[in-house]
Amino acid sequence: MAHQVLSEDYCSLEKFLRNDLPFSASAHYLVKQLRKGSLTKRMVWVDRWSDYSVVVVSDDQSGNITIELLFAATRPIPNRLTVTNLKQKHVETVVQEWPYSGIFSDCKEWVSDMIKQNPSVCIENEQRDPVAWILQQDYGCIGMLHVIPEYRRAKLGSAVTMLLMEKLLKEEDYLYSAVNLDNKPSLAFHERNNFEYVSDFSVGFVVYPYEDGLQK
Repeated sequence: MAHQVLSEDYCSLEKFLRNDLPFSASAHYLVKQLRKGSLTKRMVWVDRWSDYSVVVVSDDQSGNITIELLFAATRPIPNRLTVTNLKQKHVETVVQEWPYSGIFSDCKEWVSDMIKQNPSVCIENEQRDPVAWILQQDYGCIGMLHVIPEYRRAKLGSAVTMLLMEKLLKEEDYLYSAVNLDNKPSLAFHERNNFEYVSDFSVGFVVYPYEDGLQK
């Protein structure tokens, strides 16, 4: 949901945008001019306040509102980290860190196939160890998001999610994630990253012994 930034908050937004330079250069300049009063008849919008990820300015001088996306803030990845895709060498780690892996007897094979076939994002440290990742699962949902504990204050979860969303939205006009309703931190995370909760939709799994199924 869009949130209009009021003039009394321009100073705070300008400071936030300064911290995101050079990625926020256009937005920072315009908000600075609005704060000084040298630019008028513009409205500033963010996806949420104050932990925004997108800044938009609308120009309504002529009555016909034109909107310009100025800043989509996937927070800058520190130089010591590298953005890449999940690879086969990451399978063991992904399976080990996924809390539901014990439900599936063939989880390793399943994850390996998804990494081969589906879009993903992975951030590696200087030792080329994965520290954050997410992928699109084989039923279209994005998931298996994980951030190594010592990196969780760097907002890498939001970074890999936004990067994967950017990939997928080049091909699709929507995307979704399935979250356990008991997982309150995950629900809050998705809300912060602009996902909309759909109350009358659910995803379920039926697990059965594969060999027994063949015999029947």
